[in-house]
Order: sequence, then structure tokens, then C-alpha cells
Amino acid sequence: MTKDVHLKATWAKEMYFVEFREDVSADEPYKDEVLSAGRYSYGESVVAPPVPNHKLGYKFKGWNKDFSNVSSDMLIRATYEPIHYTIHYNSNGGSGQMSDQDRTYERQEKLKSNEFSHGDDIFVGWAKSPDAQVPDYAENANAVNLTTNDGEVIQLYAVWKKVEPAKATLEVRKEIDGEVPAQKDIFHFTLMAMQTDVKNVTVMPTPEGTQRSYNFTITGDNKKTLNQIVFTEPGNYIYQLTEQDDGLPGYVADKSTYEIRYHVVQGERGLTQTNEIYKDGES
Repeated sequence: MTKDVHLKATWAKEMYFVEFREDVSADEPYKDEVLSAGRYSYGESVVAPPVPNHKLGYKFKGWNKDFSNVSSDMLIRATYEPIHYTIHYNSNGGSGQMSDQDRTYERQEKLKSNEFSHGDDIFVGWAKSPDAQVPDYAENANAVNLTTNDGEVIQLYAVWKKVEPAKATLEVRKEIDGEVPAQKDIFHFTLMAMQTDVKNVTVMPTPEGTQRSYNFTITGDNKKTLNQIVFTEPGNYIYQLTEQDDGLPGYVADKSTYEIRYHVVQGERGLTQTNEIYKDGES
């Protein structure tokens, strides 16, 4: 005797283990941290955990895998991308214009060269505060990671330093060979500003301000100390000193050309100068 046996098939969806983890490069103590984990059936859409934010200077970019249709065990990790920010250069009371600079966290990039001016003051660098006396960054410094906030605008202020000018005193002596007559004649001289390598100086300083030539006189066998020449910019300055041939009876003018070369440099407390004198091209 036989009997039919009826079997009823029962189907169950395959279950898979899905785990969300923090990026392995995230900051401690979050590195590789489990953010959520659970079992999901085949084809089920997984609900992601809250977006993490555990990497300084970076923002969440997304998950490294698509988990909208589960078909296997999955390990899903957070991914990050560097933040972006903007540097705004502020003249801090100066004049001129500079464009902003877009920056990316961790990227090596130099700060811009200064394009502002502030009278005769010297630019010494960039600061995070408008009241700073000492700059936080030098011009063209390789400054990175000025903020950790995405989209922030960073203000960098120009730092200006008052120039202590360099001052040069020139003494000119008239020497007469032979007997000096009782009636002292007046001799005429010219100090001529010749050239400089300073780009923003169009008219060189002279003892009487900024005219190109300076004429003066010496009476008899004597000397004269000229008014100071005031230098407000570092660089090299060349002057020529000559005696004018006035045709005075009994005298022969000095035919030589005297070249005075001033070397002006920026020191800690201001400008300083040294000089060399050449007679007809020889020192």
C-alpha cells in the first residue's frame, strides 16, 4: 500500500552582513571605527549611518560602495576629500588691489607677492590680525592649512614698517696749489644724480631734495659740508661731482670727475648706507 506524501517548499531570503566603518586615515580615536552593522536580506536597501566628520581639514565625500541592492556581505567605508578655502589679502590701510587666492587643505602653495603700497613704509609680511607688529607669514611663504573649515575666507593683513632712512653727509674740499691770494675767489661745483637700480625711484635724492643736480660754491681754499642726502629705499645710487671751469684768472679748474657710489641696505632698525668714491674711474 502506498500513500502520497505532499511536501511544501518554504523559501527564505539569503541574509548578508553589512558593516559601515570609518576611513582608516581618519583621526584618532575614530580610525577604522565601526559606524553601524547589521544583517540584511537579498536585494534589500541598506540604511547608512549618520555622515561622519572625523578627519581634520577634510569633509565627507561619500561611501566607497553602492549599497542600494544587497547581494553579498559588504564592508563599506567612509571617504573624505580636502576642504577648500579662500585667502583674501587686505592692504591694512595701504593702496592697491590684489585678487583672492583659492586654497586646498594640505596642498603646498606659496602666498602671493605683495602688490600693495603704504606711502614710504616697507612691507614686511602677512598677519592674521590687522594690529600685528610682527607678521605671521613672510611674503611668498609656503603656508598651508590656514583653516580646517570648508569654504571659510581667511583674511591676511599686510604688515607695514616705518622706514628709518639712511642719511649720507658729503664733505667737499677745494685745495689750491701754490700761493693762496688775499682775494679769495668763489669756485662752483655740481653734484649730479646719475643712476639707481631702485625700480620705484624715478628722481634720486640730492642734498636739496629730489632735483637731479645740485650746485654749490666754495670760497677760496676751503671745504663745504653739504646737506644730507636722505635715502628711503634700499639699492645702489651713483652721483658725479665736478668743478665748473669759470675761467678765473690765475686758477685752473679740477678737470677730474668724482663718482660717489652709495650702497643702501635694509637693516633691522632701518636703512644703512656705505659709499665708495672714484676719481676718473679709479678708487
